[in-house]
Amino acid sequence: MLDAWGAAMLFGEAMGLQAYNVGNLCRAAVQGGSEWGQRFAGHMQAGELVPDEVLAEFVADTLARSPGYWVLFGYPRTIRHAELLAEHGHAPDIVIQVMLDEDRIDQDWRLAARREQFPQILADHRLHTAPVRAFYHASDAFHVLQQSASVEELAANLQAIVVSTGK
Repeated sequence: MLDAWGAAMLFGEAMGLQAYNVGNLCRAAVQGGSEWGQRFAGHMQAGELVPDEVLAEFVADTLARSPGYWVLFGYPRTIRHAELLAEHGHAPDIVIQVMLDEDRIDQDWRLAARREQFPQILADHRLHTAPVRAFYHASDAFHVLQQSASVEELAANLQAIVVSTGK
């Protein structure tokens, strides 16, 4: 599979930015037993989702400790996440949505093995992310990028968007 997270990391390295994958950060906090991890684990053990406000505080805390600009992967996923991120002073200058090229599914054995599930997975994803896309689409900070042939090409395309905006 073309790895968007890998491209985000390469892009961050090329631009001198810290790249954060919020899902990975949360899992590491739980596994490491940090204060944040304990808060997350409490909700998870109770069978609850981590509340938006708690997750937003965690992301804001992470970004506050980041030197300079950053790349944020996998967050925000909802309008409430986006609003809370902005309330904490971390509204993104640029939002780039990487679109899966469905013709490339068969090129990755992990995806190809679940080929018949993809129409439903993609439909669910589009439904759940449509509001946050619309939220950011209202600004000229929103860009859409078709997934590229390689992680390196995708990273270069991400960089080209950022450079072209002058941000």
